[in-house]
Amino acid sequence: MMWWRHGLTVVALRFPFLGRAESGLAERAARVAADPGVAASEMWSYLDTRDAATACLLALERVPEGCHVVGLSAPETLAPYPTEALLDGYHPDVPR
Repeated sequence: MMWWRHGLTVVALRFPFLGRAESGLAERAARVAADPGVAASEMWSYLDTRDAATACLLALERVPEGCHVVGLSAPETLAPYPTEALLDGYHPDVPR
């Protein structure tokens, strides 16, 4: 809205579960391994807080004019199972 109405450049960063191995991420991964359903709504995604901080800095420093929505996540999921099998089990009606 701010871009359309006032021409203000906007970056909306969409974060998944945030954590670090030493502060919560390992525990979350264990919970997801035990029950993948606990993370099904977020598609088993996560992001290290250091990478999230880098994204925030880049969003402030190097943004072209306009409105930008950026989804962020690590390149792998927290679930130790094949993503296709998880999608079949938890999101069978979602087109791929």
